[in-house]
Amino acid sequence: MERPGLQQALAQARAKRYDMLLVYRVDRLSRSGRGLAQVLEELHHAGVSFRSATEPFDSGTAGVQSREPRQHHPDRGYRVGCSAGNL
Repeated sequence: MERPGLQQALAQARAKRYDMLLVYRVDRLSRSGRGLAQVLEELHHAGVSFRSATEPFDSGTAGVQSREPRQHHPDRGYRVGCSAGNL
């Protein structure tokens, strides 16, 4: 991933500079399920929870969970939503 801001945020997570990463929308963090899973795994290993300000997505509980079933977002062309490790 060649995204300097994301790499900086992940480096700061590993350095324990914060305990929660808040994004406006999940697709601003990653545009693919695989990329999102990689980022969430790295945050989990750093002890950092993840939340979206505008979507029902919260990793602060046991495992990554969505508060709603998966939803199709035709404007983005892929499905968003995670529950207990299912992407």
